[in-house]
Amino acid sequence: MKRIKPDVPVPVDESEQAWINKYRAAISEPPPKPLFKRMVGRLGYLVGIAFGKSKRVLTRKRDRGKFAA
Repeated sequence: MKRIKPDVPVPVDESEQAWINKYRAAISEPPPKPLFKRMVGRLGYLVGIAFGKSKRVLTRKRDRGKFAA
């Protein structure tokens, strides 16, 4: 079985090579998110953390009376 050598360049016309380069550039890095979406995402994350902690504190205060006999 004969194998193709990787060092041998495959002839490609310029339009196809330009398309290949454009495709590689498009898939190599994700498009940047708009600033507004990033800010809303971070704000939602922080609100979720704060809400989770406040909910935990409130449930502990309520549970104290249940265990005291």
